[in-house]
Amino acid sequence: MKTCTVRQGMAAAVMGVLLLVGATARAQTCPTGSTNPLAPYDNQGPSQTIINANNVYVGNSRLQVTHAVVGGAAGILNTNIIDNDHIDADVGVRIGHNGNADSATRYILSTYSFRSPDLAQALPVSNLTFRIHDLDAGDNVTVNAYDQSGGLIAITTSMYSFNPGGTIITRVSGTNRFSSPNTNVDDLRGTVYLDFSGLQISRVELVYYDVNATGTYTVADLKACNPTLTLRKTTQLLAGGPFGFTLTNTSRNTGATVTTSAANAPEQVDGNAGTTGVQVFGITAPNTAVTINETGLPTGWMLVPAATTCTNAGGATIGTLSGTTYTIPGGATGHTFPGAAITCTYTNIAPRSEVQVTKTVAPSPVVTGQVATYTIVVRNNGPQAVSNAVLADVAGAGQNCSVPSTTATCVAAGGATCPASLPVATLLAGGVTIPSLPLNGQVIVTLQCTVTATGF
Repeated sequence: MKTCTVRQGMAAAVMGVLLLVGATARAQTCPTGSTNPLAPYDNQGPSQTIINANNVYVGNSRLQVTHAVVGGAAGILNTNIIDNDHIDADVGVRIGHNGNADSATRYILSTYSFRSPDLAQALPVSNLTFRIHDLDAGDNVTVNAYDQSGGLIAITTSMYSFNPGGTIITRVSGTNRFSSPNTNVDDLRGTVYLDFSGLQISRVELVYYDVNATGTYTVADLKACNPTLTLRKTTQLLAGGPFGFTLTNTSRNTGATVTTSAANAPEQVDGNAGTTGVQVFGITAPNTAVTINETGLPTGWMLVPAATTCTNAGGATIGTLSGTTYTIPGGATGHTFPGAAITCTYTNIAPRSEVQVTKTVAPSPVVTGQVATYTIVVRNNGPQAVSNAVLADVAGAGQNCSVPSTTATCVAAGGATCPASLPVATLLAGGVTIPSLPLNGQVIVTLQCTVTATGF
């Protein structure tokens, strides 16, 4: 004659019942560390072919390179390679000539441009630093750096330095040219350190010639910001935690935990315990795989594989989940566009409890004018406590449940809590809230209805 339902709140579910031109980007100031973007291409060339065909970044800007001979035949440029020939472990672009790039009117012009990741427009870098190695034996290099508006920057003494242990290099007064005498050195005495802190650089042009003989020089110490990984935790049904994670190839491989504050509200995991505030994870070695493993979670919580995923900056799904471990392949952690910023979401669902609802009626059968007494037992069979479950009933046809009383009664057992009030109208409409149903707790609700139907 009547049906009833119970809706669980909180913890349980019923079972059974443009980049703009000139936009600022940071070069050497990287929030999660930096890496030498040329290192993977050691001993490869020509340098412009390798760099322009790959995703080589300085800061967050994609690097493009050209080399041209001015005032002479193209064959003058006879060394063009990425290597560490001049300073061990300092991989850079090494450029050289056959002896005929020998004056201010016959030289090699190298241009390093900083572009948006899709190469569509300029994306200047801020705080650019780099080194020029092996300026010796008559080498001359003019460093022309251009700001975000394309204006030439006049180099001042604050923008360069030499080896503290001694140097053979001088800057030609009033110019951007660095010159060396006819002295050969094989160490940092032939190095110029350039520092454009506080400036935005759209491109750098290097004019190179050698007044004495054949020679080479190297542009090194360009830095690319490490790719980042944002790890988020989402919980379903209710807030919970702490959830612990172990990662590989990141700025924080162990000790990362998070607790959510609300259901279905993503909470970011801190990727750097040593920095104030919640930080992203830095990927330590770009082009190398990253793994994320959920190693700690509260009792009864389960991972939701379908809602646990990683995406790149373009929104494409990357990597795979196996058990509780998500693997992002090395091909997705390099400086690619899109892809340098990875976002991963781990989703867990709260423990579910079985809430059992039974209903009996007495007497049975009933006749017209008689009162039918319904006993509704709501019991939590566990395994978890349930809060704010909603009990709703539906009166069958031919009954008036406001007579003999407009309220129902309730008895609680096992630590359960009865609804604060039990108006029959509420019970038969949106339902009444049971504040607490601990494991094995129950409430017994009694409702009386007068039979008005005829023919009984």
